Formats: sequence, C-alpha cells, structure tokens
Amino acid sequence: LCAVNIGYKIKKDYTFKDRKKFYDLIFARKGDDFLTQEELYFGRTNLQQKPLAFIEKITQRKVALQGFLCNEEVSDESKNELKKELERIEQIC
Repeated sequence: LCAVNIGYKIKKDYTFKDRKKFYDLIFARKGDDFLTQEELYFGRTNLQQKPLAFIEKITQRKVALQGFLCNEEVSDESKNELKKELERIEQIC
C-alpha cells in the first residue's frame, strides 16, 4: 500500500547508506500527491537529485541483475522479469 493512495503527499523520499547498508527514507504529510511509476519505484527525490547512495545502490543492483541473467539455472520467465528491471535501471543512469 502506497502512502499516496491513502491521502499523503511525499515531501522527500531518498536513499542513504549507513555501514554498508542502504535505507530508503520517506517523509510524508497529509495531502494529495501523484507519483509516476518510476517515482514510485525509485523515489521522486532520488530521480531528481540522484544522491550518491542511490546511484551506488542501483549500480549494485544492476551488477546483480546482470549476474542473474548469465546464470543458466534461472528460468526464461524469471530472466524476462530481470531484464525488465535492468532496463528500468538503465533508463535512469
């Protein structure tokens, strides 16, 4: 369930890193808002400002996806889903 769907406006949503672990933080207040699919997936603030932690996180995810796609044990159906995610990431960085 997305906060936007229950009457909240996203003020800031971004990724930060602490001790090698990534966290996604969302600040919201009562109000109306609309987010695109990409903003829902990555975070509006991340897409606008592209903070270093966000870039590092999606770069690591991209490398992991590429590894999964090379794995012969991964089903074709799963590979198709992984390819979609990889394409989504490649569109923003």
